[in-house]
Amino acid sequence: MVMWIITTVAACLFPAYFFVDVNYFIRSAFTVLFAKTRKKIGFLDTSTIYGVVIPSDVDFLLTHMNNARFLREMDFARIDHGTRSGFMQEAMRRGGMILLSASFIRYRLPLPVFSRYKVVTNIVWWDEKNVYLTHKIITINDNIIRAIVYARSTCLRVNPLEIAEKINPGVERPDSVAPDYSKWMETLELSSQLMKANGAGVDNSLQQCSVQDDQDTKTNGNGNAVVMIANDKANSNEVENLMLQMRKD
Repeated sequence: MVMWIITTVAACLFPAYFFVDVNYFIRSAFTVLFAKTRKKIGFLDTSTIYGVVIPSDVDFLLTHMNNARFLREMDFARIDHGTRSGFMQEAMRRGGMILLSASFIRYRLPLPVFSRYKVVTNIVWWDEKNVYLTHKIITINDNIIRAIVYARSTCLRVNPLEIAEKINPGVERPDSVAPDYSKWMETLELSSQLMKANGAGVDNSLQQCSVQDDQDTKTNGNGNAVVMIANDKANSNEVENLMLQMRKD
């Protein structure tokens, strides 16, 4: 009887693991359930989740976490923050959906196998459509930042401004955003404009962009497609300095 049950369960799980990322869904469900048992936080409060690098996380060198796993951990960090702050539940209650629409990651140092780490999440900014966050993955034994992620979550059919006010009455957006994060937000806006500039796709937009690079204020035939290219040269030194400062960190 026991062997029959084991065989049946194995027969059901094998195709499931073959066609679906079962571990991801199990971890997501566990993250939501565990977050509901943890202390509630404000929308602007920091949230932290913990983990250990196990063999299934490592790359082919078998020594440190695979690059893709870093971004996967950030998914769980956003689920934890959204659940504990109440943002995710309120968005779903209003019939909305939250999707990751952009992310940038800087791999600062490897995350060795079997090392314990934490993912620290903060809200940076939000508007009527998007919520901007940072994630830092930090090893617990030495408190070193191993990677940092900038992420943008887009809310469909709901307004983040209204939700933030609902779950955290009186919450106010910060007066400013860090220079490097601000540059990333500008890059997202430029990328969006380039893709919208030509219905044929990104390639044509990028070609138009290169033609406009040496022109100060002109636009292409589709309108204001390259609004930030005019300032490219003026900002290049500033961007270089920011990148050098980030490398030193």
